[in-house]
Amino acid sequence: MATYPVHVDGTLAHLPWKTIATFPVGTFLENIAVRSNGTLLVSSMLAGEIFFLDPNAEDPQSTVKKIHAFVPEGTVAEEKEAGDYGNGMMAEAIIEDPIKKDHFYTFSGKHGKSGSWAVFKVDMERFDREGTVTVDKVADVPWARWLNGATFIPGSSKLVVADSLLGQLISYDVNTGEVETWLEDPLLGKVTDRPPWPGANGVQYHRGHIFVTSSDRAILIRAQVEKSTGNYVRSSLTVMAQGIAGDDLAFDEKGNAYVTTNPQQTVLRFPGIGLNDAVLAVDRFMVVGSWESAETAGPTAAAFGRTEKDNTCLYVTTTGGLINPVGKGPVLARVFRVDVGVKGEV
Repeated sequence: MATYPVHVDGTLAHLPWKTIATFPVGTFLENIAVRSNGTLLVSSMLAGEIFFLDPNAEDPQSTVKKIHAFVPEGTVAEEKEAGDYGNGMMAEAIIEDPIKKDHFYTFSGKHGKSGSWAVFKVDMERFDREGTVTVDKVADVPWARWLNGATFIPGSSKLVVADSLLGQLISYDVNTGEVETWLEDPLLGKVTDRPPWPGANGVQYHRGHIFVTSSDRAILIRAQVEKSTGNYVRSSLTVMAQGIAGDDLAFDEKGNAYVTTNPQQTVLRFPGIGLNDAVLAVDRFMVVGSWESAETAGPTAAAFGRTEKDNTCLYVTTTGGLINPVGKGPVLARVFRVDVGVKGEV
């Protein structure tokens, strides 16, 4: 039996993980959504594609299926429009409507190009019976330059998404169609001249707050949500962790946050950071990965399982190290699963 290093308090430093599926070298897996039946939706950012995957199948790899591409096959974008991540339509976060089962929202546009970004609705209701997926654009976000991570605010109709270049959180009301700036603050913006590297990135609601990784500033921040309106509570923005090149994040039912760190090659756990009385986090544990771990290089997103079989498991997507390769260069991108021993709060 394999053994794993422990911290002084006895908690595991690393946990065993298992590959669910792999994707070709050069694939930038960006985000992951877990459906109520336990299957997964995974976005491939640079290719502008969304994939289906059944992690509980006897052979999960055989279930991988492309269900949508934002750029039709055979279409070639004009080179003069190319941004730092290429010239194609990207595929970003995938978020399920908290009321309408199997109705998801996602975002696509050209990196850095205002006027190209929009919110799309992905209807999976007939997929399991008929294999049919319907994707419709529901709102343009004309000033956006890079829509990235997103989350729903429970009890409201607001979907909040980060613009990684403008330093904003933008809200889309799924009932009225209204698009507006939810919050703009320097802490959400960039501080370096590395154009491809995001400011505000991962976004996750948890117990009255929205948590945001601000990657370029290497911080995790928290914004309080006004319960009755779903609006930002003025002056509530707080830095919760520093020195972390965070990408996306997920919470368990004990208020622990699991943050994927992409170029830092790890998934970190921040104990109790999601609790209302949490202060600036000092403790952090490596759940998966290390600077030398090529197999799990470039972790981008994490989401908890939703069935009795896997509700203590995190599903994690990777790029294979496209941003910061380990060794001789990028390797296969993958989706892997790690059991953290605590139920997710989904």
